[in-house]
Amino acid sequence: MENQETAPPRLCCVVIAHGAAPGVEAAVRSLQAQDMPVEIVVVSSGGPDPTPRLRRAGLAVPVQHRSVLLAPGAARNVGILQTRAPYVAFLAADCVARPNWVRGRLTAHDRGAQMVSSAVLGQRQWNPFSWAVQAYMYPRRMPGTAAADRIHYGVSYARPLFRRFGLFAGHLRTGEDTEFHQRIGDRIAPTWAGQDVISEHAHAWQPWALWREMGARGARAARLIHEGAASPRIYGTHLARGRRVRQRLQLALAGARRRRERWMLRLAAPVLWLLDAAFHRGLQRGLQRGPANAPAVEPHRPAAAPAIPWVGCSAARPRVIALLTFRDEMRHLPDFFRSVAPHVDGFVALDDGSRDGSAAFVARQPGLLELIRRPHSAAHVWEDGLNHRLLVEAAWAHAPDWLLCLDADERLECGFRERVRALLEAPAARGAPAYALRVLHPWNDGRHHRVDGVWGSKLIARLFRARYDHVFDDRRLHGQWAPLNSKTDGGYPPVDALVYHLGMLGPAQRERRLAKYRQADPDNRWQRVGYDYFRDEQGLRLEPLPAGREYLGCDSALACVEARPATAPGTRAPKNALSTNAGTASAAAAARQASCA
Repeated sequence: MENQETAPPRLCCVVIAHGAAPGVEAAVRSLQAQDMPVEIVVVSSGGPDPTPRLRRAGLAVPVQHRSVLLAPGAARNVGILQTRAPYVAFLAADCVARPNWVRGRLTAHDRGAQMVSSAVLGQRQWNPFSWAVQAYMYPRRMPGTAAADRIHYGVSYARPLFRRFGLFAGHLRTGEDTEFHQRIGDRIAPTWAGQDVISEHAHAWQPWALWREMGARGARAARLIHEGAASPRIYGTHLARGRRVRQRLQLALAGARRRRERWMLRLAAPVLWLLDAAFHRGLQRGLQRGPANAPAVEPHRPAAAPAIPWVGCSAARPRVIALLTFRDEMRHLPDFFRSVAPHVDGFVALDDGSRDGSAAFVARQPGLLELIRRPHSAAHVWEDGLNHRLLVEAAWAHAPDWLLCLDADERLECGFRERVRALLEAPAARGAPAYALRVLHPWNDGRHHRVDGVWGSKLIARLFRARYDHVFDDRRLHGQWAPLNSKTDGGYPPVDALVYHLGMLGPAQRERRLAKYRQADPDNRWQRVGYDYFRDEQGLRLEPLPAGREYLGCDSALACVEARPATAPGTRAPKNALSTNAGTASAAAAARQASCA
């Protein structure tokens, strides 16, 4: 017993609460009462912090609180990123876990299941109104539901699934788990453990409370229809509704395991018609009001909450976090951190399977907030869309106001932060939610950049407000970093701040880049113009870097990149790599670098 109690938890549970929800104490207690250890974190948003309430109840558990109401998927993601156990489960604050909730899940996971679904029942087992809610809302999640009829929700997941398929969609008002399962598709099938793993939901049990609750659900359904997230056809005509009510009752009866449960369901049958009438009354009223007057999907959302769910809320000094994705980039990483670190408040990085010591080097950087590691694969496939999602959603846990997305072979101009500070500190009403930065391509040496053709007019939308409803560009290559829903007048306004891209610096760099994209995109599917223009110097025209706006190390950039080899697999990068240039710089170059630092 002592070994069991001291063993690290193998399952973590994220308790999701709206503010200091009244049921959060019971949810936490039910988890602490399990016969196996469980890692617990409470994610609260949109109301008062539940920490004092939990402390008064004698419950010392970590709490992640956000003042702005999070969508369910964003709340899940915060919990995922704050826990470490190999399996992740979720419990709403108005639910409690029955005994064996943890053991039953781990038993199924130990047998090889990567996704384990569960059943749900009402807490008031002797109340017919509670059983009516059960039959109307969860008829396919009864403990005894047949395999052909059950649906898989209340799922616990093996953590590697989030590295493989990304996190939950943080912008959806509902159905975030459905969307995640659709991404997985038929590659992984959930395992049903509802006979042993049961959550009890605090259904309303008084008639008038039921009427109001179901009416509010109907109004929220109307809002989803207005927003295009649902079709009115799914709610059916009056005759279809009648058939649906009878079908739900039959499914609930078939899934009941005890005579007492079947008796309570038959007693509750007339109440199902009351629930259906209340729901469709709220639905019709919401549809008649129109999108402008439809009630919010969360009727208890504070009226003062912002219309756009920004992640951060700093006004005096906005918090800027840099996002970095890399794979075998030891040629560039030391100078990258020297160039970018003075301009940001931290880094969230993703290692896409490096073998040259890049991950170990990045993990030692003092400004690193989080490092996501994807496993190495000999047959590597570039998945920019998934990597972008992983990085952005991981950054949410670190409360950024703005996100700046860069590659390892990119540098920022000296004074970058001062140039954009006034822009970022402007009130949201005057500023855009995303900006495009100007990109210069140093060519053949570090002091000149190419300006002919497309080279002199490139912009990249890499600086944007962090928002929980971020709409991602999921293209495998050349996907947009900035949220697709943060465009202003159909695009991203440019800002006069420079990013230098060193990937085209010398002939060797251009050849490596050309080989990379020919392998990743042999049919030019993701870039119709192809990649041969990387080495095309017809009409080449170079100009010096803008005076006073150089990047750190520009005098010795080519020598550094060419002289610094990739570290051999299995070896560590030198500890002083961050402050050492591979190659000698002149005294003038050293003075210029010092002025940039």
